[in-house]
Amino acid sequence: MAANDFIFDLEPFLPEWLHNKVIDEICNDKFPWHFPAVGVLDEKDPYRTCFGCTLITDKGANYTQLAPSINYVFDYARAEHMTQFEFKRMERLRLNMYAPGQFTSRHIDQSAADHWALLYYITDSDGGTEIEGNEYEHRANRALLFPADMYHQARPSTSPARITANWNFESVFDYDSHREMLRAD
Repeated sequence: MAANDFIFDLEPFLPEWLHNKVIDEICNDKFPWHFPAVGVLDEKDPYRTCFGCTLITDKGANYTQLAPSINYVFDYARAEHMTQFEFKRMERLRLNMYAPGQFTSRHIDQSAADHWALLYYITDSDGGTEIEGNEYEHRANRALLFPADMYHQARPSTSPARITANWNFESVFDYDSHREMLRAD
């Protein structure tokens, strides 16, 4: 099996009304973006930074009242796109906004088993994301779901604001059944 057999490309990700609600709440001058914010823990290069806002922390703090619709986004994703997952717990929800030229180092989000990353593109942008050597275009209302131990990175963009939401969560996934399904195709 190839690494991309476990990268789920979800497009369109949300119903248009919910995607528009997220844009209304996050893409405005009242949203509390922080700068500098690192997109990767322990980033050594100070120039690889972005604007950021952590809405759910690894310590359990929840600031989703800053963008209430974001709660429905993950619930919708679980109901519509992640039916083969047995959700255990949320680890983190972080919003990132990259200005022109900003990007991240190649990294993993979590090395433990049964951890997943859900990357939701809120705005249209160039740049995209590289995951394990596969390139994915950054298009509004598209999401990528992949094991959190896969190496990935944001690619440089020329867009004024490349905005993403990134959930990290623990969930049991039946890899064997998925492999069998892929073999049957």
